[in-house]
Amino acid sequence: MLRRAGQFWALLVAASVCANGVGAQDDQGKGPALNWTRRSGAETCISPIELARRVEARVGRSIFVTPARAIVVVEGYVEPAHGGFSVELAVSDAAGTVYGVRELHAGSDCRALDDALVLVIAVTLRPQDGFMAGIALPAPVAAQLDALFGDEPSEAEPPPVQAAPNGAALPSAPQKQQSVVAPVVPVVPVVTASAPQAVAPRLSAELGASAQSGLQPGLSSSPELGVLWLLGELGSLRLQAAVSAPTTRRVLDDAVRSDSSFQVVSAAAGYCPVEARPGPGSVMLCAGARLGWISAHASGFRVDNPGGTRSFVTLQAKLRGALALNRWLSGFAAVGPELQVSRPAFSYQSASGASVPLYSPALWELAVELGLSVRIL
Repeated sequence: MLRRAGQFWALLVAASVCANGVGAQDDQGKGPALNWTRRSGAETCISPIELARRVEARVGRSIFVTPARAIVVVEGYVEPAHGGFSVELAVSDAAGTVYGVRELHAGSDCRALDDALVLVIAVTLRPQDGFMAGIALPAPVAAQLDALFGDEPSEAEPPPVQAAPNGAALPSAPQKQQSVVAPVVPVVPVVTASAPQAVAPRLSAELGASAQSGLQPGLSSSPELGVLWLLGELGSLRLQAAVSAPTTRRVLDDAVRSDSSFQVVSAAAGYCPVEARPGPGSVMLCAGARLGWISAHASGFRVDNPGGTRSFVTLQAKLRGALALNRWLSGFAAVGPELQVSRPAFSYQSASGASVPLYSPALWELAVELGLSVRIL
């Protein structure tokens, strides 16, 4: 009977200890989360599990938690770029507010990025050391992360230095690594779409071609030259100039076949306030205006018709998509309507002396663009 009673009390104490341990783990379950993605062509780079283990080894404890318990989310990806590999790291809060972004680059061996990648993440999560290699975080967030470690040493910290009695600096005696008991939370690599990331301002030159109907007779095409200025969270600005290929309008002037060719020179400006960045591409919604001149040149009329030049203004709306081919080069496409604010009209004088309408642009025009964008800055 006494032996059974002793077994009962031993089981009761063990159950109490386990319950207390689970409660402590729940209380201490906050920390950073890791979302690391290897994009197509970067499958041989460091994996999410290996990256998490190396960072935890450097800071001296298990720190990564699931996104639901995250103080901050460290998001990053590696992809082939410009003959090598490019890494982008971003740190955000649970609501998606981005605190900072860091880019790293390497040659043909993406594993050459491993040490730098681990260092940047480690010193970002242990910001009390004052290292400049990490991503700067707001003071309250840094304090929350700092509280996870207390006075624990880690490889992210510089070795402590002791002062000798005469003021000279002496290296400290080796310190025994402290044993830390921490809740072990499995790292959950997230490979779904990332939260919105901050985009640094960039300037790109663009070369493309467009096809449109409605402004000139028939279907016209134009080579285009422009610049695109990405303003980060403020959107994008685009400036563009184009000269169209001539198109022809044919009429019968008193049974005589007569031709007038039309050509357009224009400049456009647009603003793109809405942008989504799915993976290596981007989608933008843009609005703008175009100012230009239509020139007409007549031939074959029975009466001399000098033609002429008329100005026009259109309002534009475009849906633009871009795909990064490497770090410096992107392809883009855009489609959208244009509304004629001013509709110039052309007429000719017939042999009988009457003024006959020749051509006037349509109220709406549809334009399609294709081209390449080269990053300058």
